[in-house]
Amino acid sequence: HQRLSAIERDYEVALTQQQFEEAMTRGFAALTATEFSKARAEFERAKTLTPNASEVAGALAQLKEAETLSRLNRLLSQAADRQAKEEWAGAFEAYKQALTLDSTLVEASEGVIEAESMATLFKSLSEIVDKQARLVDDVVFSQAEITLMEAEKVEATSAQSMPKLAELIVVVRDALSIASTPLPVSVFSDGLTEITLKRVARLGTFTSRTLSLRPGQYQLLGSREGYRDVLVTLNIKAGVDHQIDIRCKEEIAR
Repeated sequence: HQRLSAIERDYEVALTQQQFEEAMTRGFAALTATEFSKARAEFERAKTLTPNASEVAGALAQLKEAETLSRLNRLLSQAADRQAKEEWAGAFEAYKQALTLDSTLVEASEGVIEAESMATLFKSLSEIVDKQARLVDDVVFSQAEITLMEAEKVEATSAQSMPKLAELIVVVRDALSIASTPLPVSVFSDGLTEITLKRVARLGTFTSRTLSLRPGQYQLLGSREGYRDVLVTLNIKAGVDHQIDIRCKEEIAR
């Protein structure tokens, strides 16, 4: 019986070793094929068979390194693709994630700076187009001009073709051109109402007057002693005949 027990123990050891080696072989094959989940499962199986085997620790370390490298390559490829499509916000996020995996990666460090700068530029240009009414404000208009000059400089010096940027520059340039061209606005009143063009000028009383205003949104305030104030909002647009009548008509009860 002792001899049979010894044979049984030797058989179990040999079987465990065989199963261990087979699991490791399958694991490395899966690792080579970049089937990381399968490789991890096989290495973990080998670990349960031989918990203290140094080969398993080494294999798992190789697997972790391969997974990190694969994800890095995927993120860099994704960033480059989005950059080529001028999807700068997406490129920025991809480069940023790559840096969390490897903070020493020069390609990601340089890419995240460029992508963030371009994403900010595109956002600023889009806001000019989407909020053209704000261009009536001199400070906003001046900032828009600066943004346009920055965009034109980037387009002129970039080695990469940027059709989206070029298209956006044309639209912004047209918006600024329209916003800087004053349009006639006819204002009629009763000669008794005190009229103020808010944040622009006090116009006084008159029966008719033609103002020259840049496209945008304005507010005319009419006031008269003993009467309720009147506030009129003007949306000045090119190609529209603007005629406004403003007068205080509602007498305040005493």
